[in-house]
Amino acid sequence: MAHATIDPFGMVRGTNSLLQSIVGENGGKVYGEYAIIGLKNYPSNLSNNPRGYENAGERSPFMVGFNIPSWKILDVCALEFERFPSYSPDNYFATVINGLPLPNARNSGQQYDSSTYVPRWNWSLYMKKRLAKKFSVVCQMGRDHQRWEMNPSQPVFYDFEAAMVKPDEWGWHVMGVFNF
Repeated sequence: MAHATIDPFGMVRGTNSLLQSIVGENGGKVYGEYAIIGLKNYPSNLSNNPRGYENAGERSPFMVGFNIPSWKILDVCALEFERFPSYSPDNYFATVINGLPLPNARNSGQQYDSSTYVPRWNWSLYMKKRLAKKFSVVCQMGRDHQRWEMNPSQPVFYDFEAAMVKPDEWGWHVMGVFNF
């Protein structure tokens, strides 16, 4: 796994310059992550692993983000994009229940539909504003790996599949954050 951040305004942060007042504490930063999930390929086979990982590229997600300058209206405003080229559905039942390092639905007893759309791109817009010394409001919207977890301690009530699997599906939420 690798992380990197480029801060083109790093030299003026902390100064009393006009540019600092425009870009704020986080604005203008570009960041990214890259990972290779495991070192072993799991080739496709129809009985156990209908899609598999044929090569390292299929199990290598990457993400890039940009902190949008918000002229101190917001503390953070970040736009992120992620690409995960895996052909497997975003379902980890086999991993959690059966202890198999395979991202498929077949071992869960569910029917696997090979025509199911597997998302390649996810996105997220994250905004945060501190309203008091220990209280902030956070808003996030996007198309991400959200799951509707009813009771994670009881797998029978747990949703192992991603909620947003079609290109036009996205969600949002707003929350208050109190820091101790």
